[in-house]
Amino acid sequence: MRGNEIPPVLRKIFYAVIVGSITYLVTEAADQPYIWGITLSAFMGGVTLVVQFLSEFEARLAKVEGGQEKLDQEMKKLVSDQFKKVNKATELFGRAEEHELREDEITKLVQNWIHVQRNTVPLIKNFAHLEVTRLLELLRELAEGADVTYDGEDRDWLLELTRVAETSIDATSLTTVDAGSSGYADGGLWGSDLGQHYLDLQREAIQRGVVIRRIFILDRMELLDDPGLLQVCRLHADVGVKVKILTPEAVPGTRKVSLFDFILFDKKISYEVTPASRVADVTKPAMVYTRLALRSTRVAERVKRFQDLWEAATDFGQLEKRDEQNPDFQ
Repeated sequence: MRGNEIPPVLRKIFYAVIVGSITYLVTEAADQPYIWGITLSAFMGGVTLVVQFLSEFEARLAKVEGGQEKLDQEMKKLVSDQFKKVNKATELFGRAEEHELREDEITKLVQNWIHVQRNTVPLIKNFAHLEVTRLLELLRELAEGADVTYDGEDRDWLLELTRVAETSIDATSLTTVDAGSSGYADGGLWGSDLGQHYLDLQREAIQRGVVIRRIFILDRMELLDDPGLLQVCRLHADVGVKVKILTPEAVPGTRKVSLFDFILFDKKISYEVTPASRVADVTKPAMVYTRLALRSTRVAERVKRFQDLWEAATDFGQLEKRDEQNPDFQ
């Protein structure tokens, strides 16, 4: 109770007493018997008290009904929203199954995401969030059919695309991208762990029926005498890759000013890297960015470009014969 405020119950009793007293005074003024005055006073006071309680009860009941109605509306909205979410989730799961995406894989993804958010330190949570965001952005770009770009050198796209290729892999290997500063024996892609892993995955792809063709594009003629080039070509030929070598003088005139490194997977995706300028004492060039070209017109141009280069290139077998004819060539 705050200050001198009268409690509601006492206020109701006070009003009942006032009404009873007034009733008694009226009966006295009317010269009614004493018993009638007392009876009427008690009756009117009781009625007054009951009416007050009924009025308050009605007000509280109306308030409860109003709150219940609001609660019902909120519950209906909540149930409706949840059903919409369930229907949406069910629809997504159904579409995933139609496209051969296993339901348990989606479930595990969500469960692991929830587990990371609940039970790990902030650093891991933030790292997981960035990775999921990056994956969602990649999926969005792939769904839109737009080109996808990665700053720097990517290895995951290269290896994963090799794992899932179904029919063909057509690749160019420019000296400025895949070789070291002095040639193929001086560092470069094929002497790195990435190159070895990539070569192993190409072997597996060939074993499941994928046709792989690779053109080694030389930027200077003296590389024909590079024993490292011969070794790299043999590595590829031994796993079943069809290998050709393209010298500077054999590059078609229309292609000489626009050579760049690219790999075609199933003639549907073009994997392309752009190297930075290389300082003379740096064995392996840095990559400015990696791009997945998805647009059909761009991929079709790459298919035509590769075919032109393939027709102009020389079979690795001829270089191997030259090695056999010249024992001093290592």
